[in-house]
Amino acid sequence: YVKPFHPRLLGLTGTVEQVQAALKAYRIYARKVEDPAMSEYTMDHTSYIYLMGPDGTLIDLYGMDSTAAEIAAGLQRALAP
Repeated sequence: YVKPFHPRLLGLTGTVEQVQAALKAYRIYARKVEDPAMSEYTMDHTSYIYLMGPDGTLIDLYGMDSTAAEIAAGLQRALAP
């Protein structure tokens, strides 16, 4: 599913219970949407970019209204010595 977005993008997978736990941990809304007129389903979901540290801690969170400049500044702060 994620390959069309970018070849280095990693997708989350696991058992239903594992995925539900990840959704809860990151406060993500996700719901399968099925339309009889379509041959496949879509997913309605929260869309945030999570900037995570090497130890798995959340450094910053970017929403749909975040600009490229804001994200770049956040990355610069996170990578600064």
